[in-house]
Amino acid sequence: MAYEQLKDSTLPRVVTAVIADIAQLFQAEVRLAKAELAFNISAKFQAILGVVVAAIFGLAAILFIGQAGLFALTTRGVEAHWASLIVAFGFCILAAISAAVAMSKGRQEITPQRTVDQVTKDIRVVKEQIR
Repeated sequence: MAYEQLKDSTLPRVVTAVIADIAQLFQAEVRLAKAELAFNISAKFQAILGVVVAAIFGLAAILFIGQAGLFALTTRGVEAHWASLIVAFGFCILAAISAAVAMSKGRQEITPQRTVDQVTKDIRVVKEQIR
């Protein structure tokens, strides 16, 4: 008898409806997150592909610049093998500079230090407020 009264009351129906709505909302949020992640991954892939294509064209341009330098030196009377060595040496210098810059940037710490400091301050403030 008590079970029948509880079964027909509005409170259990409301609680059940709220739980069902929360579950449905959670599922919708998961679907939205999946769709957004797929879109973001697709955009990143397109960006990476664009950078690769640009790098290929850049490499071709660098080779043509080197060849032009080689031709310029040979027309000025420098023998072809010396002109090749001069151009290669120039590219080696550019590669060394590029590597030095990349290594200096690679040594930078990736820890978000400002965020860590701010979180530490927030924790300290919360602890002070609790006391």
